[in-house]
Amino acid sequence: MGKAKKKSRHSGGASRADPTGLNGASSSNGTEEEFGQRSEERIISNIMEQLQSNNPEDKVCGCQSLGNLSSLQIVQKLVLGKRMVRAVAPLLLEKDQMVQLSALGALRNLSAIDTDTAEEMVNQDIMTPIESFFATFKGQPLDSLKEQHFQLLNEAFNLTWNLIEASPTASNIFTSSDILGLCLGILGGGGGAEERANGEGGTDGDSTN
Repeated sequence: MGKAKKKSRHSGGASRADPTGLNGASSSNGTEEEFGQRSEERIISNIMEQLQSNNPEDKVCGCQSLGNLSSLQIVQKLVLGKRMVRAVAPLLLEKDQMVQLSALGALRNLSAIDTDTAEEMVNQDIMTPIESFFATFKGQPLDSLKEQHFQLLNEAFNLTWNLIEASPTASNIFTSSDILGLCLGILGGGGGAEERANGEGGTDGDSTN
């Protein structure tokens, strides 16, 4: 009789998606975990450097890398533990629209992970830069906006929706702050809808009672 073949230690359902390819670098489970964590910590450190760079291209790369890695559980913990949301969120107000779009995309990916992540993003004050972002469109007619603006607004609306759907705190902030009025103003094509939402009266011109 022949010897029975031993099953591989790495067979079965323990594997997970890893686009970085880092977790296959060691044969020992313990060492593999430690190696993977150290490697992913270095990746997060590099992303943080890119986010804080003065070069817009570096910021875009950092945001895109963060968004692509947001599905990895260990990276999620590192991102939230190092409070990287506070590093990404101010990029919503960058002058470079590609930086804005990349930042919105990364934050949108993070907000869609689970309720705990969404709540932690709110704890890291994500709603304040969101409100400031929407405020930059205050009073602008829809026909004055370009395609890039609609792309930005689409990402921002989706990010905001993810947060208020998953986080009761975000929902309360959305309705109690100016964010709701700003969104209504944008969707209404100008400042009139926002003013009506805030009970401030109409704009100049004919009005009806």
